[in-house]
Amino acid sequence: MKTFGHTLRSVRSWHVFLFLLPALLCGACRTVLSAPPTRSCEDVKGVNIFLVDNSRSVPRIDANVERAQVLRELMSLLQGYENRLILFGGRSEIDVDLPDRYVNDGWHTDFYYGFKAAAEIRREYPPECDVKFILITDGILDAFPEDYPDERFELKHQAQAYAREQTYQLLERERVPTYIILLGDEFDPHLIEQFSIKANGLARANPLVEKASEFLKNNGFLLKRFVYRVEPEAGLPEVKQIVREIAAKDAPRVEFALLFLLLVAVIVLVILAIRSFPAPGDKEIIDLTDGAPVLIGADQPLQMLLSTPRRASRHGLQPVVATSAAVASVSYQRRIFDFTSRGLRNVQKLTPIYRQLLDMDVRDLGRHLERMERNGTDDEIIAATDLKYYCSNMDVDHIKNILRAREMERMDIDAKEFLMAKVYVSLAPDLVQEMTEQRITISIPKRNLIRAQLQEGQLYDLGRYQVRVVALRKDSPTTARLVLEYTRMPSTLGLKRIIPSAVQRVIRCRKPITAFFNASGV
Repeated sequence: MKTFGHTLRSVRSWHVFLFLLPALLCGACRTVLSAPPTRSCEDVKGVNIFLVDNSRSVPRIDANVERAQVLRELMSLLQGYENRLILFGGRSEIDVDLPDRYVNDGWHTDFYYGFKAAAEIRREYPPECDVKFILITDGILDAFPEDYPDERFELKHQAQAYAREQTYQLLERERVPTYIILLGDEFDPHLIEQFSIKANGLARANPLVEKASEFLKNNGFLLKRFVYRVEPEAGLPEVKQIVREIAAKDAPRVEFALLFLLLVAVIVLVILAIRSFPAPGDKEIIDLTDGAPVLIGADQPLQMLLSTPRRASRHGLQPVVATSAAVASVSYQRRIFDFTSRGLRNVQKLTPIYRQLLDMDVRDLGRHLERMERNGTDDEIIAATDLKYYCSNMDVDHIKNILRAREMERMDIDAKEFLMAKVYVSLAPDLVQEMTEQRITISIPKRNLIRAQLQEGQLYDLGRYQVRVVALRKDSPTTARLVLEYTRMPSTLGLKRIIPSAVQRVIRCRKPITAFFNASGV
């Protein structure tokens, strides 16, 4: 039993070991793959990894210079950089840092193994190091099934498709800036385009950006070339110029110019947006004449305006011609009171003396009462004395309310009480002057405000704007001037509220401080 138990425990231990073996191997592989970088780039400007197609189909970079010498000149061209070299063809045709092996004797052109070797070299450097891939090729993929024995491909096009996808995934995963120099005209444009997009991102390496960068000759951050084409007769000098451009730092001339133009456009739009609306503190001066109301509209088209001054704007308060387009009306007129007995209650109950006084002109009523007291009959003397006595005890505000009553309200006023208020007014000339003087009134139908008297400091909402009455000036019995100041208004993106009024004055983008409204006939 002991032997059997010991054997059973041994079997279980082996099972546990075999179960944990894959995990242990994966941990070991992860440790190896995540090994720290072995090279430093502190003393160099950057690292350039040249991937040179060493297959037989690639034309020579320069027919007058030996192949190996061409690579040596390219590698020594960039001073201050660390330059690495990968010669690639098929899976077994990879040579690293051996320029003498550049003899164009490769049988295949498999970009996957070339970029795979470049990715392994990239891992030798810290992540913050500036590393670039520079691919020199004819741009023709020629992968063979023999290079992928694990996949067991039987046809060449299967290996071609697999190699293409593997290369795309590798470039997209590594995301190292990749520049491509094409030798000759016989290349696969879709393949090269996808190489550039997968390695550099669609935003920077799409064909439209490539064409714009080539046309503008810009080597910046957004407009940057990643694909270059060299004619066979151009030779080594042109390739050297391209390599210098690739290794140079970004010089975003066009981006700065576009940014400047964009900034100017934004400033212009902001100024136009600010100027199109009144600013806080802007004033509207309205000239009024007796009996001619001014219709005020807000944000109306020019055809609705009463007049179109030189700086007319579609925004703000404007004089309009139609009441349907008006948000308010302002008028300057004298208040006319009805001192007759029309519409009063209990008129028939008055004595003949009181009825005669009720129908008399208010300007003659006071003098007539004095004559009645001096030369009248006993009834007239008593009536005149009683009226003066009772009216002297009436409240002034109550008298004003009686006399200002509208036609419908007069039905609730007793005729005798109205007569006493009329007598009081006839004996107080100053009150008559106060109640009948010229005044400026405003009517806002949507707010049920009808002929309300304007006073300085009052706030009114007219459409989308809020204004304050700054000044009321009566120039003569027939003319007056009203000054309104904007306190709240809409604007594009709320700029009128964000930008201080002083700044708006400095940049001179404010509406004119006085915009005159002229009533008809002035």
